[in-house]
Amino acid sequence: MIKSIERGESKIVVISEDVNPPEVVYYLPMLCDERKVPFAYVKSRSELGKRVGIASAASISITDFGKSEDLYKKITEEITTIKK
Repeated sequence: MIKSIERGESKIVVISEDVNPPEVVYYLPMLCDERKVPFAYVKSRSELGKRVGIASAASISITDFGKSEDLYKKITEEITTIKK
């Protein structure tokens, strides 16, 4: 995850709010801001994991949006608008 952000490969990062201990992901927002990668939070690790096909996920990095470029643009615009 960190390497994909640092290398500029990450398009969007999603972070679970219920990570314990929180130190596991506390640096991700700062790193994303530094590298200008949009990021968002979700409530639960289990829900995030379910969405990507695993049991649980503290965070994910989307590096390829496939054929969904329009959806990617819409999501990043929403994230940018919310953070203002």
